[in-house]
Amino acid sequence: MQYFQFDIDYKRSIENGIDGAHNEFVHPTHGFSGEDEEYKSPPIDMKSTKWGTGFWSKMYAPPLKEKKMREASGRDKNAVMEAGTGHHGISMLWTHIHPTAQVFIHQYMYETPIDEDRTNLYLINTRNFLT
Repeated sequence: MQYFQFDIDYKRSIENGIDGAHNEFVHPTHGFSGEDEEYKSPPIDMKSTKWGTGFWSKMYAPPLKEKKMREASGRDKNAVMEAGTGHHGISMLWTHIHPTAQVFIHQYMYETPIDEDRTNLYLINTRNFLT
């Protein structure tokens, strides 16, 4: 488990985590890093449970830049990857990233506000490769 403390409102952090378009602008491992002026967020498949809501979507993913990760992914060409995110309750996020049909990264983030402007974050990151 990883622990972080940030000077942020936990509600804003949760909002960022479930923003379906943020990948395009935040993560260089998929999307166009904000350089495609015609970019539109991909369609989403909403999921609801008694505990919370989330969604899955498919997005453009160039080959991973880091050689070790690229080799582990088993892919060296442009592809479409599947990822989903959502929440359970008011301060827990789940993120499931599937770079290929065989490679999974699942993350669980628990956020506890200290006050209006500071938040503790606890991250559990799991994967089925490079173990």
